[in-house]
Amino acid sequence: MFLVPWGVYFCCDFNFPDNPLKTAIFFVSADVVEDHLLKLNLTSQNSIPDNILNKLNQSVDISNEEFLDSIKSSEKPQLVLNTLIATEAQRLFESSLVTSKDKSTYNSIKNGEAADIFKRLPYRFGKHVLSPIYFQSKAKLHLGINQYPYDQKCNSCELDINDRMGTHATICSYGGCTIIRHNKIRDLIISHCNQGGLGAKAEQNYLIPGSSKKPADCYIPMWIDHKKACVDVTVTSPCSITNEFNAACNPGSHLESKYEAKISKYKEVLDQNEYTLIPFVIDTFGGIHPESMLFLKRLASITAIYVGKNWKKVFKDIVADIQFCLARQVARQIVTRR
Repeated sequence: MFLVPWGVYFCCDFNFPDNPLKTAIFFVSADVVEDHLLKLNLTSQNSIPDNILNKLNQSVDISNEEFLDSIKSSEKPQLVLNTLIATEAQRLFESSLVTSKDKSTYNSIKNGEAADIFKRLPYRFGKHVLSPIYFQSKAKLHLGINQYPYDQKCNSCELDINDRMGTHATICSYGGCTIIRHNKIRDLIISHCNQGGLGAKAEQNYLIPGSSKKPADCYIPMWIDHKKACVDVTVTSPCSITNEFNAACNPGSHLESKYEAKISKYKEVLDQNEYTLIPFVIDTFGGIHPESMLFLKRLASITAIYVGKNWKKVFKDIVADIQFCLARQVARQIVTRR
């Protein structure tokens, strides 16, 4: 339960990952948690086995007895012990990640908003309801559990291997799935902009003089500082061939690289024409670039003033809508390729 940020093992009847190392680490961690967190009531009359103390005591200068005494003498000994065990269980899990795909996936789902989809059990997310098959597919993707019984040729593009984990399915563009996903998120952002009275429109032509490029998936005629804004939506994946290694070594690098690519492509020419460029970058696990999150907070503040609501509530609703939309589209891509 400490191996992922949300205890989703409680709500889905899944098999454990096929990777024997991951399975072994899970049982070791679960054993520690069950025996020494859920059952142990730490008092001055009981103790902790040496094999557990050896794992929790990271200092070579302090004996296990001194280490245990220091826990018992703290103001809240049970809370200290719980924290230590949770940290050790998390460390065990992280040390079990071997491949760059495992690491890039885990680094992405550690992102706070990426886990929001699982905080409503079993399928509810804000005012939305995710169907059981879609919820299970999205949860399996986050947990690294097989979506398909074996690797096979993708039945959509017939070119790439549709890996059993489902990561290819989330980036396969055949049949317009990625365009549909992109447009759904774009339309949702436009809808929320218009709830705040901003008069946003989709893909305006000829914003750049002498060019037919469309840098604005969402065009806002009046934004902060009385400038026009161009919101450019991009959905990326930490598990794609181009992102996997960097995302494994540097969490969030796949978001940053896409953000910088959009800035390099459009910002100078848009600045010259007094437009504000806002790249909105989100990944298939739900991770959102910090600058994109800042845009959503500003949008929530404007909308809250316009409709007379608390901005934090509006912000929460906007993020929930985007996360649900993304989860549904990603799960749909996985399910339709079975």
